[in-house]
Amino acid sequence: MLSNTHIRWCQFLFQSGVAAVALISASANAFQINPVESADEIRAKVKPRHAQWIDSISSPAHERMARLSFTCAKLVDEGQQCSVDEKMIRSTLGSSEGTILWGVRWNDDPNNFFRDDRIAVKMEWLFWLTEAQWIGVKRIDPLEYRSHYGDLQFLHAMGSKGATAVQTQQDVVSWFHFAYDVATGEIQPGSTLGSLATTYDFPKRFSGTSKERWTVKMLFTNIGDLKNYGEAKATDAEIAVIAAGAMLHTIQDSFSKSHTDRWDENPTDGSPPYSIKAWLDYSKQNPNCHKPEDKEPDWLAKDESGRPAIMFGATVIRKASAKRPWEELEPLLKSMIFPMAKATRNSDGGGFKRCAMVT
Repeated sequence: MLSNTHIRWCQFLFQSGVAAVALISASANAFQINPVESADEIRAKVKPRHAQWIDSISSPAHERMARLSFTCAKLVDEGQQCSVDEKMIRSTLGSSEGTILWGVRWNDDPNNFFRDDRIAVKMEWLFWLTEAQWIGVKRIDPLEYRSHYGDLQFLHAMGSKGATAVQTQQDVVSWFHFAYDVATGEIQPGSTLGSLATTYDFPKRFSGTSKERWTVKMLFTNIGDLKNYGEAKATDAEIAVIAAGAMLHTIQDSFSKSHTDRWDENPTDGSPPYSIKAWLDYSKQNPNCHKPEDKEPDWLAKDESGRPAIMFGATVIRKASAKRPWEELEPLLKSMIFPMAKATRNSDGGGFKRCAMVT
């Protein structure tokens, strides 16, 4: 079924320049990623009118935030002002930078299409993302479907259809519990999701499906999921770094206005700073309305490392690097990084359901 659908999409895309342009807005990245070392690599192999979708994955916003968080975590103690330059980032991250960036991109590309050298496989990321808009996403579907339109939207700090704010907070915290224990080595990469489901809530998302036989390493390195192009190569130590980067992605997305409805640092109703009033549901949004929030924020270009998306990410990395127990991070997630506002509402589209067309 998937194979036939993909064939139909390929035919449709390459027959219609208009459709290709429209699909640019299909990306659900709150902040854009740049997983292609050279965008020209793909542009050179497709017709110009079909290459414009590359612009939707050509801004390294997630990557820049991750590099800042990791560097601040290494160089600055908790609570101190972080100010770093490019030279400090490069010397601090060194050879681990590539794995860090793999991790922060994983949430947007959980089937690792961009880890494959073949252009056709990389382009399948777009086909799958587009296909997921038009089907009822199920638990047996690929991770890319579920993370953007289904029950795994919390990987992007978003809520599934009708979920309460407290339930989504629990989903996010359960995801962090799993990923944090992978990052600290408490969970071994060879452990199966099925065996971990007795202790962790996140792996229960795969119970009763073929993925319960997956190892943690397969979760983070699979290419193509159901199509099974194999695995991207990674050592056990790299799996820990990938998991850490994936947590940063969730934190970063949570500060996008199209992903959460948050108070700022000074709520007017006595709620905690940056508290969340609602986790938004991408399936209830118009991609054209969501799209402006995909842009790299102005503050990131100014390298403002004191922003909460950077500071909170650094907090998680410090604790993971020091292998501090989960019980030390969990209360911070609930009270500081993802706190609930006094008044909350169930997941909805927020103000991103209707808007002027974005071109």
